[in-house]
Amino acid sequence: IRPLPPAPLVLLWGLAEVALEPYTQAAASLRGSAAPAAVSLLPQLAILQFANGRFPAAERTLAEAFELAEAGGVDNVLAQCWSLRAKIAALHGDSDEVLESADRVLALARPRRAHAVMASAHWHLGFHALSLGDPETAYLRLRTLAQPGHDARHPTYARLAAVDLVEAAVRVGRHDEAAGYYDEVRDWALRSRADWAVAAAYTCRALLSPDDRADRYFQRALAIRRTRHDLNQVRIRLLYGKWLRRARRRADAAEQLRTAAESFEGMGAAQWALLARQELELTGRRAAPVAAHGETSVLTAQEQRVARLAAQGLTNREIGTELFLSPRTVGHHLSRVFGKLGLSGRADLVDVDFDNGMRIVRPR
Repeated sequence: IRPLPPAPLVLLWGLAEVALEPYTQAAASLRGSAAPAAVSLLPQLAILQFANGRFPAAERTLAEAFELAEAGGVDNVLAQCWSLRAKIAALHGDSDEVLESADRVLALARPRRAHAVMASAHWHLGFHALSLGDPETAYLRLRTLAQPGHDARHPTYARLAAVDLVEAAVRVGRHDEAAGYYDEVRDWALRSRADWAVAAAYTCRALLSPDDRADRYFQRALAIRRTRHDLNQVRIRLLYGKWLRRARRRADAAEQLRTAAESFEGMGAAQWALLARQELELTGRRAAPVAAHGETSVLTAQEQRVARLAAQGLTNREIGTELFLSPRTVGHHLSRVFGKLGLSGRADLVDVDFDNGMRIVRPR
């Protein structure tokens, strides 16, 4: 098998969609092997699956990668696994897991001076802070990607995180720095012509533009062909909807914000969906009702894993060992599981049919 490029470079060049099949085939041919190539390929495949909106597949691949990297003591691959775990947790809005995973990334990557992996951890922490409405923390985390001399400085990640960087910088009043980040992604868009980069450049330009010009740049960003599972495009819709609301174009804002909220919910991005719905309510429009039993009735993949193991009688410590989590984080997951499923405690988990919609098969 010919060597495949690292997944972040594939994303940078806008080739995530076309590269998914070669990576999937390579992983299939190596599956069951403990060879270094098999271990190192899996996190790369998971990154591409995530980028293509195949979130359950990404989590399954990540679990397999964790198992092989831990068994083989391959710390650099383990750091990549923790980084993707932080990204997925950031999407779900799980603060405890984001922080724990990022700490593990940095502990593994710093001694090896693995700048790319450190950069990825800082990006995920900044992305999560934005979802919590904390632009100051987001800015401090994200600026390290472009900060000379910092261990997390990395041009690839600074470009990939351009929209997050510019949004955070603008929101804390660092407009000159934001303009510099925009210049970087604009130049990359001109060089690569990658769809994501062109859309990102237009979005950054919109965030930096006076109100009479921002609208055209947001529209150009959304006109770039993207898949419906594209997280970046949904982020742009949220930013555009917020701008439209401030411009008092409430009907237009509601359209963008409702679409963003529904897309975030489909991705399991609960905190981002909440932000979109809060903005939607400020337009005076009602949010569409969430699917049966409400959005909180659906467990994330990690919550399902924790719940299944708890139903088998494992303690929090034993579950943590199995899933590479602290007992405290396992406890937080179980608390959310009980709330979402309406259970009174751990003993009720034996009544849950995990394979058929989380139905309670023997109600207490």
